[in-house]
Parts: sequence; structure tokens; C-alpha cells
Amino acid sequence: MRRAQRSVTTGYSQTFGDLEVGLDAFYSGPRMDFGFPTNVELHSYVLANLHARYAITNLLSLLVQIDNLTNTHYELAGGYNTADRSGMIALRWSRIA
Repeated sequence: MRRAQRSVTTGYSQTFGDLEVGLDAFYSGPRMDFGFPTNVELHSYVLANLHARYAITNLLSLLVQIDNLTNTHYELAGGYNTADRSGMIALRWSRIA
């Protein structure tokens, strides 16, 4: 239950000088879930996530991430919501170059 018979994950990233950009995608096929009074089928879905990193210096990087890029509605368990599109911006400092 709750595990699709078919799922695929793929990703690609490319570096352009100080900029790295990547895209990850995940497909989950239909699957059955526990239900009341009978089990229910959860629909298949595709998620795409975008990420980028820009090296400001050897020690400081700017990170940007967008999850659920296409704002796909999906359920991991029947009747429970999952996150809509969301994003994150961060600065990463490393003491080791």
C-alpha cells in the first residue's frame, strides 16, 4: 500500500563559471492507499525542483531552490495535503575553500 509499482527519479545540473543550475524530476505512478470503508487509488504525479548556486567568493555562495516548480497537487496519503510550490534563498559560508 502507498508504494507505486513504477517510479522514476532523474536530475541534471550544469555549471557555467561561478553559477551552477540544476533540475530534478520525480514521477510516481498510481498506487492504492488505505481507505474507509474501502481502499482508494491515489493518482500518479510528477514533481520538478529547480536549484541554483552562485559562488560569490571562494567561501561564500548564494543558494536558490524552488520545490514543486509546477505547483502540482498530489497526495502521499489519501486525504492529506502536501506542499504547494515553495522556495528558499540562503547564503552559505564555508571556512574551507
